[in-house]
Amino acid sequence: MQLRINMESMQADGSVRPSAGTLSLFNPPSGPWIRVDTFGYAGYGISPHYDSLLAKLVVHSRTRHFADVIQRAYRALCQTRIQGVQTNIDFLKNLLRRPELVENQVYSCFIDDQIAQLLNPDDPAHPQFFFADSASAEPGQPDTVQQIEGLVAVTSPLGGLVVEMSIAVDNAVHKGQQIALLEAMKMQHPVLASGDGVIHTVAISQDMTVRAGQPLVYLEPLALDTGPARELTDVDLDSIRPDLAEVPARHALGLDASRQPVVARRHAKGKRTARENIADLCDADTFIEYGALTLAAQRDRYSEQELAASTPADGLVAGMATINGSHFPPSGHAAWCWPTTIPCSPALRAS
Repeated sequence: MQLRINMESMQADGSVRPSAGTLSLFNPPSGPWIRVDTFGYAGYGISPHYDSLLAKLVVHSRTRHFADVIQRAYRALCQTRIQGVQTNIDFLKNLLRRPELVENQVYSCFIDDQIAQLLNPDDPAHPQFFFADSASAEPGQPDTVQQIEGLVAVTSPLGGLVVEMSIAVDNAVHKGQQIALLEAMKMQHPVLASGDGVIHTVAISQDMTVRAGQPLVYLEPLALDTGPARELTDVDLDSIRPDLAEVPARHALGLDASRQPVVARRHAKGKRTARENIADLCDADTFIEYGALTLAAQRDRYSEQELAASTPADGLVAGMATINGSHFPPSGHAAWCWPTTIPCSPALRAS
């Protein structure tokens, strides 16, 4: 059985919030039939750039009984001591104590239905197979927030990297308006204003790493009109962020519509393109392409932009699709062709 120990706190609605900080204490379990894969150690500062996985606890049982490996895994978790960041260890302990799991009677929505009990660390109380140290710091406790008279501090809900500042000093903001965008454990989290007011002080900057509970801005509470100021929160739902717009643009470089001169030369010779052959061979809208963003390994000679335009998919079109699916019953038994790899001609690739 493998248990993934994550640096995260689970909310009452089942959502997960990543945790960050510095490991003040890190004592994983040990012993026969126990393996721990990790890079954690006391004093290790967690980077917000990676996901929340801290350790993989792998437990083996010498018997074939599922209940035995669950009991061994539960005891290993009760030997584990991690402080400095919040983890999902209590959640895993509660899960392993559920009789439904022992009897293998769980179902797809089991955790969603039992989330309240699974998040309660004291019901039932878990044994601790280690000597408690009262001097150790509690995990994941935020720093004390400096209070400024007349101002309200908007604090970071978690540790992470500030990737976007949405406001500046003297900006009017409404309750629920985005103040900043944080990135932690490969996820982005908006920080919203706690009430109406005017930004008095900005305590952070873009590309800065912040701790959970750290003040981001100080807000001077004011009652604002709901007219023109509210328009600041309007968002164009059809807009695409520049970094995301690059993805469909890169895919389009390998399509015939973006390579008209090359297509025209192929047609002038009485030949067809690879895309045209795929369109006629496969059922409509079933071709799923793989490797479309691959480039030729010539970065020492050309820039990435030049390679993206001249060698899309490195001269190959590869993917999977159905062929003659209409001749098969709608039971999913259509003939899937994998892989469909059609090399482009040297002339097409070079151009």
